[in-house]
Amino acid sequence: MPEQEVGQDVPATKIILLDLDSTIMDVSGRGVAALKDIGVQATPKDWSEKVKGLKSRDKSRFFEIFQSDKYTHLDEPNEHVIRFIRKLMAQERLPAVVLTGRLESMESTLDVIKFLRDRGVEPYDVIRRPERLKKLPGRQFKVMMLRDRGYIPAIVLDDEPKILDAIASEWPDAVLYLATDGTLSRYQPTGEVPESVESLIQQLSAV
Repeated sequence: MPEQEVGQDVPATKIILLDLDSTIMDVSGRGVAALKDIGVQATPKDWSEKVKGLKSRDKSRFFEIFQSDKYTHLDEPNEHVIRFIRKLMAQERLPAVVLTGRLESMESTLDVIKFLRDRGVEPYDVIRRPERLKKLPGRQFKVMMLRDRGYIPAIVLDDEPKILDAIASEWPDAVLYLATDGTLSRYQPTGEVPESVESLIQQLSAV
């Protein structure tokens, strides 16, 4: 895998961009368990909506648990998505890059990558979220990492429409797929332009 310093000039590389949580991996079990730890009952079907409804303090407590290795053993692979990725890699002959919002401290991510390799998906690069960028919204984090690595996402698989919209605003030729409950569908961007990465970094630095 390439090792590059953030911000250094690198040659542009077209890639298939892969997300992990709620795309390649079903994390509903982890979400339910993390909510239970803070006193909130949920099911695999409604846990993400329960998270959206949490107050700020409870949401912070939830993510401290969710973004750790405590319950990652409850994650399950979305086999349909993995088969689709294998097919894409064979047809498009492009390297696959995993860009995940999981923190660098989550060692379980390495187990997931090994699992993918065993299933015939060999990532060209794996990018995790540094602790210093913990508060940066996912859409800005992913755009920033792609820029810094010199990657051009030709095909993107993600479960968050806002991330797909952000990528489409930077790379309008990208083919986008939205992951929902273990299935994939073509995604048409909304055309909304997200707040710039640079603006958000300045705001976070001032906090």
